[in-house]
Amino acid sequence: MTLAREYETICVYQPDVQGDALKSIEDKMQKILSKHNVGEVSKKDWGNRTLAYPINNFKTAHYIQYIYTAETDAISELEKNLGYEETVLRYLTVKIENETQKKVAVEPSGFDSREQFKS
Repeated sequence: MTLAREYETICVYQPDVQGDALKSIEDKMQKILSKHNVGEVSKKDWGNRTLAYPINNFKTAHYIQYIYTAETDAISELEKNLGYEETVLRYLTVKIENETQKKVAVEPSGFDSREQFKS
């Protein structure tokens, strides 16, 4: 048995994914996570954003952030299944550490709300 840790997964979907297609992907994710006894999953929908570079000829993509506590076995199975989905352009899972959470508060727009710019 491995130690459960807090993770954040950012999924970048095709810009036109919505409704039933998105629900079916999230249902698959929920099945995998519930199989590994993961409780509550926090979800933030960041909406469509412009990509820094085109991915599969898409210039925009739909971003969704998921935060949950899981064991490493659940992460590897989740990422494997996300790789099979055609509507998922990219995904990234990172382990959240308490120190990181306190220091960095990044807004979905990509800018730190506390950051002061100097010219």
